[in-house]
Amino acid sequence: MPAKHDQMRNTNTLLILEHIRKHGGSTRRSIQQATELSWATVSNISAELVSNSVLYEQVRGSHVVGRNPEYLDFVPMQNLTVGIELSAGGITVLLVDLRGNIVGCATEPCADLGREQLISQMLDCVDRLIQRFGIKHSSLLGIGIARGEMIEAIIDTIHYAKYKRSKKHE
Repeated sequence: MPAKHDQMRNTNTLLILEHIRKHGGSTRRSIQQATELSWATVSNISAELVSNSVLYEQVRGSHVVGRNPEYLDFVPMQNLTVGIELSAGGITVLLVDLRGNIVGCATEPCADLGREQLISQMLDCVDRLIQRFGIKHSSLLGIGIARGEMIEAIIDTIHYAKYKRSKKHE
C-alpha cells in the first residue's frame, strides 16, 4: 500500500510542478482548479515543496476584501540542471532552471586532451560558471552531457544507439 501512495503523491507533485512550469506563479486555488486535485493535496504538497526550497510563496497585489493570495513559484537560481555539450569547437556549459530557461552559459575551447583531462576541464568549467553566479553545488539537481561525433574517440566508454527510421515511416 505505501508504494501506491508514494506513486500517487509523486504523480500529484509532478502535476503541481508542471502547472507552475507552464503558467508561472500560481495560487493554490488556481493550481487546485487546473489540476483537479483536492485542496488538502495541493496544500500539503505545496507546503512540502516550499519547505524543501523548490517553491516560494509571494503575496502580490492587494484585495479590498479578505486576505491577499499567496502565489507559488520556483525559487530562483535553485534546483538547476547543468548541461554540457562537447564538440570539436569546445565545451559549452549551460545552467537551466526548472522552467527550462537558460540562466547561465559558458563556452571554452578544449585542447587535444585525454579522457581524464577532458573530464577535469568539464568540471572546472562547471565550477567557474556556478561561482560566477554565486550558486552552491547543493542547488544543482544533476548534469547531462551531450557530445558530438568528433569526441567519440576521446571518450570511448560512452555508448549510444543511433536512431533508425523504419521504412514504414519514410
